[in-house]
Amino acid sequence: MENIKLINKRLIEEYGTGIYISKTGETIPDARPKFRVVWADEQFEMRRGTFNIFSGKIFLRTEVGIKKVRKYSYINERWILEKLVFSPTEELPESEKGHYEIVWNFESKDGKYLKPIWIAINLLVQTLLGRSKWHKGQKEINAEEAEKFKKEIAEFEEQLDISTPMQTQFRHGEAVIIHRDNEK
Repeated sequence: MENIKLINKRLIEEYGTGIYISKTGETIPDARPKFRVVWADEQFEMRRGTFNIFSGKIFLRTEVGIKKVRKYSYINERWILEKLVFSPTEELPESEKGHYEIVWNFESKDGKYLKPIWIAINLLVQTLLGRSKWHKGQKEINAEEAEKFKKEIAEFEEQLDISTPMQTQFRHGEAVIIHRDNEK
């Protein structure tokens, strides 16, 4: 499995950190990454709500207020990809200056653990941002790759510079060969 610290570092390098816009319209840089991979069991948040208090299985009372709770109580022993969002909600008193929301749970459709790998995470984030190659048609992808390949060949040939002027003209379609057999 790829190192999660390395994946998170790459997420910052590739997608940067957040930008918070205050109520006055001021743009404030936010040091938190736009995307991050975290272990679900270790994520907590302050939440406003009604909480039932138990001692073991015995109900004691109901409390209304703000309490630190597990963020993803429904996800156990899984890595998750989160995105930094700036949409305050009453239930999350600390959300005014941004909070993280789940984007992807590394779990198969059968409920099995999936290892976080960079190529999958990068493709997922690219897709979320509308930058993915998968949004393009196969012809567009092939045309782009063919053009890139042609440029690489041209650069390589230019670096070698082993052709005669006539060979260069033939290669670039600036000259043609007329066979005497075709003149009849």
